Amino acid sequence: MNILIESQEIVSSWLTSIHSRVESQQSGHYKSPDTANRPLILGWVITDILSSNLAVFKKNVSDIAAQTHAISEVQFLQTHPEAVSHDLFLKSCEPLFVHGVASVDWKEVEDRIQSTYKQFYVMDIAHFGHDIIKRIADDLYVIVTVKEAASASREEPEKIVGFLMAAITPELAQGDIKLIKLALDPAHSDGEAGELLMSSLFKIIPEVKRIFTSIRPTDENALQTYFSWGFTYDYTPVQDPNHPINLEYWTVLEYKTNKSDRLQQTTKTLVS
Repeated sequence: MNILIESQEIVSSWLTSIHSRVESQQSGHYKSPDTANRPLILGWVITDILSSNLAVFKKNVSDIAAQTHAISEVQFLQTHPEAVSHDLFLKSCEPLFVHGVASVDWKEVEDRIQSTYKQFYVMDIAHFGHDIIKRIADDLYVIVTVKEAASASREEPEKIVGFLMAAITPELAQGDIKLIKLALDPAHSDGEAGELLMSSLFKIIPEVKRIFTSIRPTDENALQTYFSWGFTYDYTPVQDPNHPINLEYWTVLEYKTNKSDRLQQTTKTLVS
């Protein structure tokens, strides 16, 4: 059999198997305490780009996404100011750099990045255009939120304190899943919420063999956190033609189940 055809059939079977799973169960919940013994509730959905589930999810997490993204991007721009002219999400800051890096108001840079990123999260998918939507129409997204469970002693309702978004696309190899974004409210970044979110991928889709993601090389906190979970550098990343990244400005990490079982062990704390 032609190697290319065989590879395409394997990839197709991987995505098809997830589509079949969605037909029987496309959402669920898990519960687990973190290290401070706070009950955490994880809610998950498997969906596609045109689903109202994804639109509502992105709107609900837009504040956390924008805040955490801006902090990392400011760190990156302080080391790589030239990237302001090349990165789509940074171009809104380009006018702030016209008088040189020494004159940059970094607070305004952070505010603009937050605004740009939040607009992207709440944007109507129709604005992407037909061609882009067509290219990603077959992608499946796994979205997971984590909330602190309400208690009798607290009057405020449950609120989202972190989220994860991952994708399985037609181009991915059998067992691969791409982590698009994981973000936590700064007040919860020192607990177990992040690891619980990441490990939930193995609970939701046990057939996952590899998680990969891209991190700014200047985001030392994120890099060290991922390393502590069992991620390692991917020195030979394969570019997704529909979701390319600039490898000069991103570090690709991967978690392989044949190299680490930390996240799989963490799933044991998640109960339905």
